[in-house]
Amino acid sequence: MGVLTAASRTRRSLVAAAVVLTAAALAVTPARAEDDAAELLKRGEAALAAGDGQEATALFRKARKVDPTTASEADWGLARAALARGDRKKALDLVQGLTRAPLPPERVAAAMMLKGLVLSKSDSPVDLDAAEAAFRAATEAAPASPTPLYNLGVLQITRGRKEEGLATLERCREAAPGSDLARRAARVVRKPGIAGKTLAPDFAITTLSGETLTLAGLEGRVVLLDFWATWCGPCVASVAELRDLRRKWPEDRLALVSVSVDRDEPAWKQFVAGNGMTWPQFRDAEDRLTRAYQVRAFPTYVLVDGDGVEVRRLQGLDERQSIGFRLQRELEAVLGKPK
Repeated sequence: MGVLTAASRTRRSLVAAAVVLTAAALAVTPARAEDDAAELLKRGEAALAAGDGQEATALFRKARKVDPTTASEADWGLARAALARGDRKKALDLVQGLTRAPLPPERVAAAMMLKGLVLSKSDSPVDLDAAEAAFRAATEAAPASPTPLYNLGVLQITRGRKEEGLATLERCREAAPGSDLARRAARVVRKPGIAGKTLAPDFAITTLSGETLTLAGLEGRVVLLDFWATWCGPCVASVAELRDLRRKWPEDRLALVSVSVDRDEPAWKQFVAGNGMTWPQFRDAEDRLTRAYQVRAFPTYVLVDGDGVEVRRLQGLDERQSIGFRLQRELEAVLGKPK
């Protein structure tokens, strides 16, 4: 399978300088260690933001070892990295340890949020009760934050307490009107059946042809987002498959939108025009949509159903199977057989 990662374009090797351990060098070691730990923590956060839980874990562990006074900050990073890796038990153990120490209110809220998220993945009623308690504690620690209210409301709905959950989501909307989270809460209020599912982030873009597209405006249609670039070989090789897919289903049922991360606008426009890419095209010059959808490799295809729920995500080109074939089950489930 062909796939290019964003990290492969930007990662730079770091060469450690040799240190001569003289008495003078030892005298400045604490300051250097602190600087090194701070840099490691910063790089750990960057890796976490990029979705690389393994790399983040290694960096946070190294920061903790270099400067033990950063243990609390490093453990906070390690807990989130564990969750990113899918190791919920490790994440919960680390959060439990963090919450036993005195923390500022904002960190208490964040730790309780993380605890709630981990426990909410369980099927145990005891764990789910504890998840609700954690979300409530996060709300008490950060009353102005809509995030714990959103997660609490969704959990209440999925546990069968629909009216209670809807009321909590209304509080979320009031806490941050106009925010992305408020819009998500509104979507769940309109359609409680999507609570607990992966909601695709809303967007508003202006395409190459000047058309304004929003996810809300595409409601009722299945949306396939194609994240790509002209410099990505597997992306270029997939264009013919996308043209075939576009012909199979009518535009009023399947909205195909290509999102390019190209920096060279003229080259992008020339490629689009020269390769018959007649469906909506958008150049994500500032990577806003790419980051919102947590795309870290190219090509990436995100399939969203008519309710705005992400139902499938594919990465890379499979030379043995077309994109349409790989998405066939999901597409036919929501669109029926192609004509």
